[in-house]
Amino acid sequence: MVSSTGVNGNYDVPYVFRPFYSVLLAKPHQHKEVAEKAIKESGLAYTLVRPALLTSGKLTKKYRADVGVCGYTVSRNDVAHFILEQCVLENKFINASPSIAY
Repeated sequence: MVSSTGVNGNYDVPYVFRPFYSVLLAKPHQHKEVAEKAIKESGLAYTLVRPALLTSGKLTKKYRADVGVCGYTVSRNDVAHFILEQCVLENKFINASPSIAY
């Protein structure tokens, strides 16, 4: 599942973005929290990818991705690359919630 940084706390959100995430994204994050909980409790293997603020930029392959990574933005193309390469082909983040950002 593609979720968002800031779901289940602000540890992976840059300090200056925290008010934005806490106020303007509170409702969407509530829905994502419900979805994440359902997936985790399903008993199935999962990966909950939490990208930073999405952009329409080009594929750079220069992103950082791991549990707790904090950053401002990431392109949709780099998120797709990360999901295919590391989550699907390499199975690196089974039952984990990696964040991805520049």
